[in-house]
Amino acid sequence: MTQISSQEEQESVDILTAMMGDAVSDPEVARRVLRKCDGDVQKAATAILEGDRGEEINQRPASPTRMIGNAKIFPTS
Repeated sequence: MTQISSQEEQESVDILTAMMGDAVSDPEVARRVLRKCDGDVQKAATAILEGDRGEEINQRPASPTRMIGNAKIFPTS
């Protein structure tokens, strides 16, 4: 992983948030994606446009539920 200074990282985050407009208004999202992309602003911009928000990839998704009438049905596995 490439190490960049905090000043360089902040400048890159500022560039990303300015460049991406509504696609990323939260600087922390830009920072997470930038770190995932090893500081490469172009790769981070592409990732953000593709929907990446920098979340950990091994986060467990919430269990799907479904509604039957007014009752929520939860999976048992």
